[in-house]
Amino acid sequence: MKIELESISPQSKSPFRLLHDPKLNHLFYWHFHPEFELVYIEGAKATRHVGDHISTYSESDLVFIGSNIPHLNFDHGVTTTYRKEVLHIKPLFKEMVVAEFPELQSLNRLMELSRYGLAFTGKIKEEVGGLMKGLYLLPPFQFFMETIRIL
Repeated sequence: MKIELESISPQSKSPFRLLHDPKLNHLFYWHFHPEFELVYIEGAKATRHVGDHISTYSESDLVFIGSNIPHLNFDHGVTTTYRKEVLHIKPLFKEMVVAEFPELQSLNRLMELSRYGLAFTGKIKEEVGGLMKGLYLLPPFQFFMETIRIL
């Protein structure tokens, strides 16, 4: 498996970038990038590859991946009708905002733990997944505030 550095082009100066329902199920894309990544996928059953961990998920998945952590696209090989939302978070957001405010220390800790890859289940997965599915409809300020709420 050859790993690739993915270059994520910013769409704006925003610390967040959303990919609404990208379809990569035909690709085997083992990659990494400096951005943190929050992925929600529903309507799929597949194998999750994050770092050196391999596991399966069914129905839906919510995973938070740290900066420069190798991972495979979550829809690789999926043949069902599915939906996916991918949120990229610039590393500077953690360094210049999250790490600087005491009110954001729980988010700072979550971002630190994401270096292992974090999979969420149950109510958290349902709630966050529902919120992520609506992000693409929001104007910039509301998108920013809703993303902060999700994190």
